Amino acid sequence: MLEGAGKFVRLAGNVIPNVKKALKKSDDPEEAVEETREAAKEGVQETAKEQFKASIQEKASDMKESLEEQVQENAEYVDEKSDEAEEKMQEGLEKAGEKVKEVKESGEQLQEKIGGSSTKKVKHADDLKSVNEIKGVNDIKTPKDIKGVPHIPSYND
Repeated sequence: MLEGAGKFVRLAGNVIPNVKKALKKSDDPEEAVEETREAAKEGVQETAKEQFKASIQEKASDMKESLEEQVQENAEYVDEKSDEAEEKMQEGLEKAGEKVKEVKESGEQLQEKIGGSSTKKVKHADDLKSVNEIKGVNDIKTPKDIKGVPHIPSYND
């Protein structure tokens, strides 16, 4: 209730100077009444516009503050969730690393069981000879390449 009275007093304070000016300008009482009404009307309109503008600006600033708070809350929420996701990902990677280690160990144990006591391992594709390493016809020894008796070292030599 007091807020409405305060607005009325401010409105009257803004309108009264306009009414005083209108009364000073006019000589005729009817003309004074008419000018006073117009001055009061203009004063009320200006005050209403200012109050409306102030109200809109206040609401806009409230909305801006609310939006800033919401953005801050969302940023904190996203940061918190990203930390949780990072922790879960790290745990998953650690579990996967442990499982790979277990598989490697079981594979080594299987290799030992299959190979027995020998150190011979299963051959890989890298261990196979390539086409370039196969001897050609020119590389095969002929009777001329065989050493004769004079080339064989003796016991006395």
